[in-house]
Amino acid sequence: MCSICDGATHEEVLTETSQRIERFGFTMLGIEPDPDTPSWVYTVGLVERHNHPEIGVLGLPLQEAYRLLDAVARGVLAGERFAAGEAVRVGHMRYHIDELDDRVVAGEMMAQWHDYYAWQGDLRLRPSVLELVRCGRS
Repeated sequence: MCSICDGATHEEVLTETSQRIERFGFTMLGIEPDPDTPSWVYTVGLVERHNHPEIGVLGLPLQEAYRLLDAVARGVLAGERFAAGEAVRVGHMRYHIDELDDRVVAGEMMAQWHDYYAWQGDLRLRPSVLELVRCGRS
């Protein structure tokens, strides 16, 4: 699932990210889990294209996280707006929406986001990120 690990160049990865944002209005980037770190998947393009905070989810299996973020981001593209303190239902699950702390947003968890926009030459963008936290079945 890691393009760089599969032989892509840094430039190819950034170009692919740009093409997905152009085609779909957003894309998603993920960090695979390891024994010490949970998975982290987040959107790229919502701030730039839709004036909406990016959305992320921590600790879910990667495919589940991608499906969840795809559903919520498509809601944004359709005109829905999400904010910290709200809840959203996707399928049979409810998720509480939290805002990530600025220190987290500026750190390694969003490094690929910052790298992409630096490559684009758009250093004026500053991400705000909403995190989806599973509430349980309802």
